[in-house]
Amino acid sequence: MFLKHQWLEVENNVLTYVNKKPSFLRRLFFYMLKNIFNLIFFLSYFSLLINSEVKKTIQINGNKKTSKQIIIDKINYSSQQNFSSDKINEDKNNLMQMEIFESVEIINNENKYIINVKEKKLISYAPLIRKEEGVGWSVGPIININNINGVGKNLYFFSSMGALKSTGFKYFNQKILLEYIYNSYNSIESDYKMNKNNLFISYMISKRKYSVNITPQLNTYNLTYDVNNEVKKYQYFSLMYDYIYTINKKNQYQIILKHNISLNAYDDYSTLLINYKHIIKNQSTNKISYKTKLILNSNIESPDFENLYIGGENFVRGYNPNPMENFTAYQNNLVFKNTFLQSIQFEIPIKIKFKQSLNTNLLFFYDYATSGNNYKSLNYKLKGYGVGLSIFKSEEIKFDLCLGINTRGYKTFHFIRNIN
Repeated sequence: MFLKHQWLEVENNVLTYVNKKPSFLRRLFFYMLKNIFNLIFFLSYFSLLINSEVKKTIQINGNKKTSKQIIIDKINYSSQQNFSSDKINEDKNNLMQMEIFESVEIINNENKYIINVKEKKLISYAPLIRKEEGVGWSVGPIININNINGVGKNLYFFSSMGALKSTGFKYFNQKILLEYIYNSYNSIESDYKMNKNNLFISYMISKRKYSVNITPQLNTYNLTYDVNNEVKKYQYFSLMYDYIYTINKKNQYQIILKHNISLNAYDDYSTLLINYKHIIKNQSTNKISYKTKLILNSNIESPDFENLYIGGENFVRGYNPNPMENFTAYQNNLVFKNTFLQSIQFEIPIKIKFKQSLNTNLLFFYDYATSGNNYKSLNYKLKGYGVGLSIFKSEEIKFDLCLGINTRGYKTFHFIRNIN
């Protein structure tokens, strides 16, 4: 109606001019102009009609109890959007991260965006396998209650035994995560036993390129030292801000800022973690991985559990995380409060036959860290290099077997488990 009104307005303006001309010309001009206006209006209307008919519709299959709306809220769907394979994969990942589906398939055709899902059972079980270098392994069960009432609410119970004893639960409703964890273990240097209780609530904001978790916490740490059985109890109210920005699958930043307010006689302190990773792949599937990690602590006198053990798989390979298991000259220079790590790893595909369909890469790495107890002065340098074998089924499930060599020529074996 708006378009037609505009044509009529133009027509009236033209007629005012034409009325000043002789009658024959006026009638001829009016006839031609009227037909031109009608033709333009018809073509405009027809174009709008065609566009409305080619808009994509969304079709969801397999959601027997899951609300259609919570699925739509997790995808980047637009009725007139051209979907690339990257956007489709992103939607699949977003839906799988809800942890209520066993599988997700997306088909994009000319006029439909089809999502096929397979829902998890209400109750499912999974193994809990944990490894903390320098501490040890632990195993146990996880009980999952999935997709309560079909609105994406999940409840988890878990427990583990071994070097790292733990028990706890998690409740997740796609926006808020409530979690309680109890952990008990010996420190890397075995100079104290840790018993800690963590209760926290995370509010989660997830967008296409970034995610933000804002987490208030109540943390209690009981440290029993071997010397004289001295006990130190720390209680903190902590506020943590966790920001992840994903440029693409191969390029990601993470920033974690945490401020700890003491609820007893100890000092407050803050920590900052900045992670960056970048992966370069070429057509022959050779891969270069670059990682950098910056960890800063505002207080030199912060508790012992904030110590960073610079040797080992998480920092510089070629050293043991326990300082006492290294060459004497290094023993007093492997524990700090602050560090800046840079690591580069080059991987070349090789063929090794396994019973299962697994991929293997030969890898070479170089790690370099500068560290110190004062964040303003990172003076101590440590480096290691080596070779290894990477075994993986996908980028989400990967195991690296590394032989690290330090500057004294001593060799250390590292088993790195990467499961995302």
